[in-house]
Amino acid sequence: MVEPAHPSIDRHVLDSLGLLDDPESLQELFGIYLSDTKKRMEEIRTELAQDKIDWVVRAAHTLKGSSANLGLSAIAHIADSIVTIVRSETPDLQKAGQELVGLGEEFLRIQHFMKNEYGYGGSA
Repeated sequence: MVEPAHPSIDRHVLDSLGLLDDPESLQELFGIYLSDTKKRMEEIRTELAQDKIDWVVRAAHTLKGSSANLGLSAIAHIADSIVTIVRSETPDLQKAGQELVGLGEEFLRIQHFMKNEYGYGGSA
């Protein structure tokens, strides 16, 4: 099996939060993050399918903020792209869906990284 590429994690952010020296808190926080992110991705997927632009914007914006707060820049960037796409004059929901696929791939990299680096065994 090919190892997934490392996710984009800004360790300086984790360090500034004191999480690199506290693996238990890091696991707990990432467990919450992974669980919430999984729900947000499903919300975005459902809302895109139902053309609920305002709800897509809310879910993606929330995901952008929580990801940025943990130094997960790739997910924050993709979530921001989804917001930009659906807020445009002519929203391209198919393109937003493609961005969501990329977001899901990065999410899996983060899960894999947490398992291998910190022993996180959560069920996100």
